[in-house]
Amino acid sequence: AHKVYLAPFYIDKFEVTNEQFDQFVKQSRYRPEAKVSWERYARPGMERHPVRGVTWKDATEYAKWAGKRLPTEAEWEKAARGTLGQRYPWGNDYDRAKFHGNAELDAGPAPVGSYPEGRSPYGCEDMAGNVWEWCADWHAADYYAKSPKENPTGPSSWGRKKEKVIRGGAWDRQSIEHIKCYERAQFNPSASMETIGFRCVKDVPE
Repeated sequence: AHKVYLAPFYIDKFEVTNEQFDQFVKQSRYRPEAKVSWERYARPGMERHPVRGVTWKDATEYAKWAGKRLPTEAEWEKAARGTLGQRYPWGNDYDRAKFHGNAELDAGPAPVGSYPEGRSPYGCEDMAGNVWEWCADWHAADYYAKSPKENPTGPSSWGRKKEKVIRGGAWDRQSIEHIKCYERAQFNPSASMETIGFRCVKDVPE
């Protein structure tokens, strides 16, 4: 690991919700790429739950519509762990009461903002558990051993598996090892998963 320096950016406090994604689809008439529709997980009463079952392209198109973009992996980690390099968004000690995770797969995510004590140093919530979050970068296992020190954006092309970075873990038991701020994972950008959602960032005007 090594230090990187990032230009200022804004990041969503919460993961994008079903309600927000529904508004995007209706206003833009966008047809989601995911074969298993996000609507399957957006039953009445789940408006404040994080949208899931969206591909990387679906997330990217929402971000464009909202005047934002997906975070780079480096931006996501900075927002999650702050400048002190802590292990979890809330500090260095594991605390089951500060995130939604380690549950059965059919439990599903919690409404965004359900664990305010688990917020990051920058006030972002649900960056550990709840749903994985798409990042802008292609995944390469050794990228950060040789990445630029300023505003790294991931490899210029995909690795052997052509996968995008996902961060933060999710609510299910299989994701529990990945809730640490520095843990990395990857997924096929053309596929969707019931455990993957996203949040957006926006550049600070100069």
